[in-house]
Amino acid sequence: MDYIISILPQMWLGTIETLKLFFITIVLSIPLGILLALARVSSLGGLRSAVGVYVWLLRGTPLMLQLLFVYYGLPFIPGIGIRMDDFQAAIFAFVLNYAAYFCEIFRAGILPLLHLLTVLFFQQHCPMPGIEHGGTLAFRLSHFGLFLELRQIS
Repeated sequence: MDYIISILPQMWLGTIETLKLFFITIVLSIPLGILLALARVSSLGGLRSAVGVYVWLLRGTPLMLQLLFVYYGLPFIPGIGIRMDDFQAAIFAFVLNYAAYFCEIFRAGILPLLHLLTVLFFQQHCPMPGIEHGGTLAFRLSHFGLFLELRQIS
């Protein structure tokens, strides 16, 4: 029992570090995930493909491998040589990993809405410019989509 009491301060410090890592990861990865999801459904084929490869790579490799690569591998890449301390490397790897997962979650919420909005525009024959062919992705999302997406994925 004395041993457990003696390690409680270190356990508390570890808990605080873990919570800091969690909150920083969530705050940074959700906006990045939204941007990646918008890029993933964009009409620019190169951007869509690049984000698709990013998501495939980050979701397809274990997080531990990504952490090891960021901490030990990045300093040895010629021309880059990025060195980070422990906490920075953990944040960097976690944000990139979780943003890939959030990208797919938000993309899954955007795709049905784009279809729904296009169908509604065709049914209403709305005379607004840009809507006669369903409108562009930016137009549909800026006018209707983000509100509906937040309701759909929550």
